[in-house]
Amino acid sequence: LGAVGLEDKVRPNAASVVERLHEIGVRLAAIFTGDRLSVGKRVGALTGVDAVEAECLPEEKHQLIKQLTDDGYRVMMVGDGINDGPALAEADVGVAMGLSGSDIAANSAGVALMTDELNRLPFLMELARRSRLIIAQNIVVSILMAIVGLILAVWGYAKFTGKSFLGLGDNLVTVAPAGVFFGRLANFINGELYGRKTDASIGMRFPEELNHVVESPDGRYLMFSVEQFREIAAKAGELLPNLSSQLETVITQAQAAGRYPHAMAADLLISTSRENPDFRVILGEYLTVRHPSQIYQALVEGLGIFVLLMFIRLKWRDLYHGVLSGIFFIVYGIGRIVVENYREPDSALIGSMSKGQFYSIFMIVVGAAFLVYAFIAKRRTVLPES
Repeated sequence: LGAVGLEDKVRPNAASVVERLHEIGVRLAAIFTGDRLSVGKRVGALTGVDAVEAECLPEEKHQLIKQLTDDGYRVMMVGDGINDGPALAEADVGVAMGLSGSDIAANSAGVALMTDELNRLPFLMELARRSRLIIAQNIVVSILMAIVGLILAVWGYAKFTGKSFLGLGDNLVTVAPAGVFFGRLANFINGELYGRKTDASIGMRFPEELNHVVESPDGRYLMFSVEQFREIAAKAGELLPNLSSQLETVITQAQAAGRYPHAMAADLLISTSRENPDFRVILGEYLTVRHPSQIYQALVEGLGIFVLLMFIRLKWRDLYHGVLSGIFFIVYGIGRIVVENYREPDSALIGSMSKGQFYSIFMIVVGAAFLVYAFIAKRRTVLPES
């Protein structure tokens, strides 16, 4: 009598790859396998993953991934077999191991690696993050180029007409806060850039919070899950009996298109709240009371600065050119730093400051430079004698 035992070997670098994934911010590394529980536990112990689900059928893997996405996780699924196809399609990012993977797995995944090396996974995540950073940098550069273009246009016009460059700049900054005012009002109407949580009586609820992404030391995650959306729709069953079926239809359509259903499901509930005041009351039970920071910004960065600059301009008509520009940048920077304390950050903090507060420091420095230059140059508009 004899016995032959066969087992797959754990790759030598598997444990280091899992450790590296944790280092770059992965909160949960799990193994979903069709093997026996004893095998799954042994592999899990050797690799250092956080969880093991064994004896999984393909539909069970799919359901486990779906549960993670419903709980607000951003899920990356790695697989190489036919049984992994549904789960790869369900995940936010499906990664098929290229050389040994099946065609079904490769077609179901969003990313197909041309190598079986596991150390490509941390590289893939870091590459994606660097790509996102480059996109953000390109946006910032494009905005700066637009500002530089505007400055050059004003400078060219000033040279062509013989007018003062700083004098023209003073004209622009005097009326610019009016545009900021209406822009912030538009943010308020659209529910964008809402404020932090508050217990003040002035607080408001914004349905757009359904799409809110929480920034934390452990990474980014959605504040609301798809499962919570189902709960909200079910609670409104007597008022809107078709809402739950509409929600499930939207979720199914998103998944069929290979998209994560959260955004489309949230948009359905948001649009319904705008059309139905009674549903808005139900939805409000799930939303956070927040500062209407858009109104604060409209008043401080827009209307307040506009009134201040117009008063100064009309009161002292013979100011040195550049003084109004300097006042605008300094007051706007200070106002932005103050008001940002009431606004929910929409991106990662820089130290303890939001990006708006951090960049406002440079605006204050620019404003001080304008004032210094204005009092050095001492150029002013010569008013006609009355």
